[in-house]
Amino acid sequence: MPVFCAPAPSAAWRRISPTRRKGLRPSPAGWRNTAHSTRAALEATGHYSLELLRYLYHARHAVSLLNPRWIKDYARSEGRRNKTDAVDARIIARYVQTHATRAWQPRTAAQEALQALSRRREEALRALTSERLRLQSAAPQTAAFIKTSIAHYERQLLAITRAVEALLKKDDTLRHHCTLLESIPGIGRTTAILLLAELPALECFERVRDAAAWAGLTPALCESGTSLRGRSRMNKQGNGRLRKGLYMPALVLLRLKAPSVFGHLRDRLRSAGKAEMVIIGALMRKLFQTACGVLKHGQRFNPSLP
Repeated sequence: MPVFCAPAPSAAWRRISPTRRKGLRPSPAGWRNTAHSTRAALEATGHYSLELLRYLYHARHAVSLLNPRWIKDYARSEGRRNKTDAVDARIIARYVQTHATRAWQPRTAAQEALQALSRRREEALRALTSERLRLQSAAPQTAAFIKTSIAHYERQLLAITRAVEALLKKDDTLRHHCTLLESIPGIGRTTAILLLAELPALECFERVRDAAAWAGLTPALCESGTSLRGRSRMNKQGNGRLRKGLYMPALVLLRLKAPSVFGHLRDRLRSAGKAEMVIIGALMRKLFQTACGVLKHGQRFNPSLP
């Protein structure tokens, strides 16, 4: 896993090798003794990058987590054709020197546990759906095995739900934040838990629209001169779980008849002749921004605010 480390503008790159069971060891020797002003950045690689991020953060280094797509596009812009750890580290080094990167902040133990449970629930639900579909066309010889698998995933989902509720009951902050999110129209317990599990610290963003851009909920324009007027689309960069989780709440708001700030937005876009999917995307973004505002200010949703 290539890591860029630069205590000074003259960038040098180093590699840190994670070990599976004994944690991370410094590579090269003396990593822990480097200056506190060291900047480090690495590409997101799931739980592997998370382990390394914690290591660097607790070693008092300023560390940033980068979208691999950004690094890939940046390497292409430089005409790079080779891909090795050494080349990747140098590309990350130049990227960090020429771009503003957001400092990574660790989650609390409760937040990490909630994220793990939320993602396991998603995996189990996806497997359960596949098994139920498979049962519809299963041969008599395999139907019993599939039914056993379905029962297993149903028990697992029930156990995950109980574990999440126990975690919320134990952690006052998470329970309070969950209550705040559930005060927003269209957001129930499942969506509130997903938001709490996937959202980073809001202090990382200067504005709410920056958080929406991070989640991939902002429109991407496709225009050039007077000849190209492409249709704007959701950029879909960032956390796909958030976008997937906000789709159904947006559908609920699309059909909501009670007057609300979401209904005003829906009616205004319909009057402008916007397509239904454009309206759903706008409602998803509005929901996300409202959730961020509720969490940031620590207040329940106020329907009188715009």
